[in-house]
Amino acid sequence: MLTYISRRKMNNQSLTINNDLNNIYVKLNIISGPIIICIGTIGNIFSIYIFSQPSLRSSFSNYSLVLSINNFFVLYFGVLTRWLAHGFNQDLTRYSLFFCRFRTFFSYFIYQFTSFLTLTALIDRWCASSSNRRRQKSVTIRNSYRFIVFIILFLLLIHLHILIYFEIDNYRICRPQIGFYTQFFGIFHLTIAIGFLSLTILFSLLTIINVRKKCYRLRQHRLDNQLILMLFVHVIQYVMLSLPFLLAMVLSALLPSINKNKNFIFIQNLSRITFNTSFCIDFYIDLICARLYRHEFIKLVRRLCPIKKTKVLCGHTVRFNLSENKTFYSSL
Repeated sequence: MLTYISRRKMNNQSLTINNDLNNIYVKLNIISGPIIICIGTIGNIFSIYIFSQPSLRSSFSNYSLVLSINNFFVLYFGVLTRWLAHGFNQDLTRYSLFFCRFRTFFSYFIYQFTSFLTLTALIDRWCASSSNRRRQKSVTIRNSYRFIVFIILFLLLIHLHILIYFEIDNYRICRPQIGFYTQFFGIFHLTIAIGFLSLTILFSLLTIINVRKKCYRLRQHRLDNQLILMLFVHVIQYVMLSLPFLLAMVLSALLPSINKNKNFIFIQNLSRITFNTSFCIDFYIDLICARLYRHEFIKLVRRLCPIKKTKVLCGHTVRFNLSENKTFYSSL
């Protein structure tokens, strides 16, 4: 009898803890969702404008521009739909098989597009900093467009299986079909995650070696220096914020039983919030790291909000229009 009572108390305590964890995540999701979307929207609008300027025109700027555009899809499709589902229980993936498959397919595409394009930008900087003339010549704006189109087609192709083998289970959860496909899906994304991390580390080291060898030359190209610094900081923050979530997704696919563990679900959901944060801070990182980027941003602010100063000199009013760099005189 005592054993039964003690077990029941333990079950009640466990249930209470699970409910508390779920409530904590729901509140965090409700608060963090709009903040991530608002901050990300403002930052990405500025990034799109700045990376479109002639002074920053380069293959790397093209990659950054497309990444900023892709971030809008992440914010308003990935983050927003997840915010509605977990915060307000408005989840169409529980009831519509079409939306279950389409949302999963498109979400994986836009999230992994960021990874692939970041890696491509890193390879671009490695080629640009190389002493090999052939590699340097491959760094062109035209080639950047080609690589972007290739990445889009490649990712769409390798994720087509999601549109066929995802289903809604008895618990109303959109997930991979149980059996062989579950294992395949886990191994598939584990391979992509390991490949991305390995290649990122490799080309980061190779780029650093190139920079050290050609330090005297890169000092004369401040834009290249700033772009490389921006990229390295991007890579570091992206890996740090995304790695916990990627590992959780791989474990979730490889070990279906772990999806019933409330502690794991809580950790996975928290890692999703940190992962989504990486898509709203790019602009602010660029603003801190690159002087030329800050210069373009200040020019934009002055254009949008003209600042006028007035001084009285020798009986005349002198007005300085800082936005247009013109001076006007008028009598008192």
